[in-house]
Amino acid sequence: MAWTKPYKNGNVRICVSDGLDANGKQIVHAKTWHPDPNKTKAQNEKDLQREKVLFESQCKGKTPVKNVKFQAFCETYLHEIAPIKLKTRTVKSYRDFTKRIFPALGHVPLGKLTARKIQQFVTAMAQPGANPRTGEAFTNKTIRNYISFLSEVLSYAVQQGIIQSNPCDSVIKPKIKQSEKKIYTQDEMQRFLSALDTDPKVSAKYRAFFYVAVYTGFRSGEMLGLRWCDVDYARHLISVEQALSYTPETGKFFDDPKTDQSKRTVMCSEDVFTVLSVLEAEQERKGTREAGLVFVNDLGEPLQATAINNWLKRFCERYDLPYYGVHMFRHFHATVLAMAGIDPKTISLQLGHSQVSTTMNIYAHAFSRAQMVSSQFAKELGHKLS
Repeated sequence: MAWTKPYKNGNVRICVSDGLDANGKQIVHAKTWHPDPNKTKAQNEKDLQREKVLFESQCKGKTPVKNVKFQAFCETYLHEIAPIKLKTRTVKSYRDFTKRIFPALGHVPLGKLTARKIQQFVTAMAQPGANPRTGEAFTNKTIRNYISFLSEVLSYAVQQGIIQSNPCDSVIKPKIKQSEKKIYTQDEMQRFLSALDTDPKVSAKYRAFFYVAVYTGFRSGEMLGLRWCDVDYARHLISVEQALSYTPETGKFFDDPKTDQSKRTVMCSEDVFTVLSVLEAEQERKGTREAGLVFVNDLGEPLQATAINNWLKRFCERYDLPYYGVHMFRHFHATVLAMAGIDPKTISLQLGHSQVSTTMNIYAHAFSRAQMVSSQFAKELGHKLS
């Protein structure tokens, strides 16, 4: 039997009786529950009741923990574990995933959540009309993201000794076919940079932003998180230490970059530091330099990704250039490195990928073309030497 003892500070002590010990003394297990200050009284009361049930099932021998429903265990994971382990945006995405997962799998006890049940859930997502927003099937990438979330929660269950193995390990995941990225040709990029340099309507912040994008391959959030202390003019180095993120609940905030390898320092062309110095001088005149960020609006606040995309779209229309989005500049940078014969490991480090395989998969077409050029060169060299 479980009971609670409220504290004056709002916390609640949850107690569970688990019989008598060898001396006839009652065995009591206890834990302290902390209400969420961002939730209503009714929501916290619901969470408390759920926590009582889960804690009692963990403590009492009559009810094995593996019989706890997946939804109850998952909500505990999202509340207690995910915030200290995962990025804020990832936790937000995972909470959104539960809107589809709980109706399908939330009622299943952990010990009975098999690979077969998860596979049926995955198959249903792949059916036409499964996505109510588009009326089509969910994309393979989205389905794999759902599987990753389920695997994350169930891996924690394995670590806690609640289940012996992760059923997601046996789930067949849909393949993601990497299509060739749409990027500018060398001529189009030259036209783009030339227009940036000569158009008097282009502000220093947008000129600098896209110079950095072309010459570093940084992610958009990484560039928006750059500080002036990350820019080393003397050695022509730029370091990524943080990234700007956004969720509807929290608004804009700074977080660690996407992966551990994303914290990196790259060497850049002198042209990049020339436009950056112009931008810094302009910020000094406007009084926005004190914010410490490289890319800010006229109020000294971080630039928004949507503002940059909208500006780029208008700029491309004005100069009759194709619009492929801001991320295209990262793809262009990687493709140029691959075509120049730079090895995949070095490119992976430059891009901040967690694994070289990620770089190889995304830019397979570029590496393939580079290999063809190299083979043709070797063939022509062989003819000349024979």
